[in-house]
Amino acid sequence: MLFYKALFAVLVSVASVASYPANNRNCWIQQLPPGVKNWMLIPNDRGEPQLAILDEVTIPQVGNVTDDVKFYLYTRKNPNGFILLVDNAELLKESSFNSSNPTKILIHGYEGSITSPVITKSTAAFLNNDDYNVIGVDWSKLSQTPYYNIAVNSTKPVGKYVAKLVDFLIAKGGAHLSDIHIIGHSLGAHVSGFAGAAVSTGKIGRVTGLDAAAPLFDNVTSENRLNKYDANLVDAIHTDVKFLGLEIPVGHLDFYPDGGDNQPDCKHSLSVFCNHAIAVEYFVNSITNKTEYPAVECSTLNDAVEGDCHGGDSAIMGENLKYKKYGIYYVSI
Repeated sequence: MLFYKALFAVLVSVASVASYPANNRNCWIQQLPPGVKNWMLIPNDRGEPQLAILDEVTIPQVGNVTDDVKFYLYTRKNPNGFILLVDNAELLKESSFNSSNPTKILIHGYEGSITSPVITKSTAAFLNNDDYNVIGVDWSKLSQTPYYNIAVNSTKPVGKYVAKLVDFLIAKGGAHLSDIHIIGHSLGAHVSGFAGAAVSTGKIGRVTGLDAAAPLFDNVTSENRLNKYDANLVDAIHTDVKFLGLEIPVGHLDFYPDGGDNQPDCKHSLSVFCNHAIAVEYFVNSITNKTEYPAVECSTLNDAVEGDCHGGDSAIMGENLKYKKYGIYYVSI
């Protein structure tokens, strides 16, 4: 399967590059440092293809998490955002953070930012729905194109920094572990997992991975990616298992809409990029419209991918998660 995905990635990248105007192709190729052999196109959170270098190469100086990771708090009282600083209790008191409300932490992926849909759309959906503390994590300076490998290597330290914020909110803000829910898309899904695993106060309530990134994560041990030990409840939505998203189950509950590939709303020439991005739309829909995505339990991963699941327990995918038992689930979109 790993060889198949690698070969498929090369073919899709070449085809995608060829489908773009010459000036776009030249722009991507010109960004390649000398000697780079392994690269591909990986979409940002909007599904727009970006150059991604997979090789270990000599890279420009990059920053560090303390300086380059920003936390923005959004609440109904302050929907425009308030910057939180780790360990600044006075600033936290000045903010509209309310420990009585659940806390949602949103994390973007490769070439994303605080304006990524996983943050903007989810924030709007949550605040329209109820009172929450919504925190957007901006780690854009560490996840910029074309150095995908830097972004991958940054996921764990960024996750640890998010964990430091969670510990701070619990110690100084009165937050409760059970009320902490971290949601991440693509590389952000792995950041979310690393964050949950690094919280020193105890296990947080929930981590949700939205099509957790596969490139450079599809052959690592579970502790080096999102996994079911990162929170009391870990759920994952897999929408692009043939290319950019991890196919293997990573949580207590793993959902495979239409088998995790060929999403119905992605029937166009760059569907592989849309498939990856649409996991965010499914999750947002489950908040905004309270759309329910019924799921049926599958006996095996292969059954989920093939859509051959019958007679198992039922569940509901998304924010309003419902289930009778842990497992692998097929969702008909």
